[in-house]
Amino acid sequence: MGRVGKHYRGQLGTKYFAWQGQGGELSAQIERTKFERWTSSDTAVVDFGCGAGHLLELLPARRRLGVEPNESARLVAQERGLNVVASTSEVPERFADVVISNHALEHTLAPWDELCGLRRVLKPNGRLVLWLPLDDWRTQRHPLEDDNHHLYAWTPLLLRNLLDEAGFEVELVRVVTHAWPQFHEQLFRALPRRAFDALATAWAFTTRHRQLMAVASCPLATDESAGGQPVLVQREGLLGDPAP
Repeated sequence: MGRVGKHYRGQLGTKYFAWQGQGGELSAQIERTKFERWTSSDTAVVDFGCGAGHLLELLPARRRLGVEPNESARLVAQERGLNVVASTSEVPERFADVVISNHALEHTLAPWDELCGLRRVLKPNGRLVLWLPLDDWRTQRHPLEDDNHHLYAWTPLLLRNLLDEAGFEVELVRVVTHAWPQFHEQLFRALPRRAFDALATAWAFTTRHRQLMAVASCPLATDESAGGQPVLVQREGLLGDPAP
């Protein structure tokens, strides 16, 4: 991540991580099914907004690298032996076969810039697997009591448009009716996975808390001047500015 809001720096960042990081290991167990089909022991994986790195640690991978601007979370991840940097700009170009991100892009000040940065670190034909909250105004009439700090809301069309403007080839954008139910920690420990997911689907439908899933790839083109060799597509960004 590049430019981040004040809630992820200094004392506010420490406070936010203390809240957000509660139950990190169990949360990773719940969320791993979102991403594990896209990774394998042969892939280099980048987790954008990795927190303390619990999810990144669980996924099969040949190489793992996290991006986390919150210093408190980043230090915890590093102390646990994970390679975690503060910004996508610190990730080598074409490092990753797969970039994952779980409910992080909505916290950034400039989502288009961040997506362009993620495209830079993907290998040709590498994939971005992105999960975001789908905020419903009926659940957001009043400020939440928790440390939410979302700066952007999404629809399937707007997310597809933004990914396209950032230079990705969009393969999939879909609404997923699944949200952690009340007492999710106790329920996850007590129930079989399929029963927990069925309950999470019912809870999401009842409370109007849904998610967006997107899968996009880093496109290739054939350069005739290079003897027909494939090259990364350089897409124009918003207002005709070159994408980073």
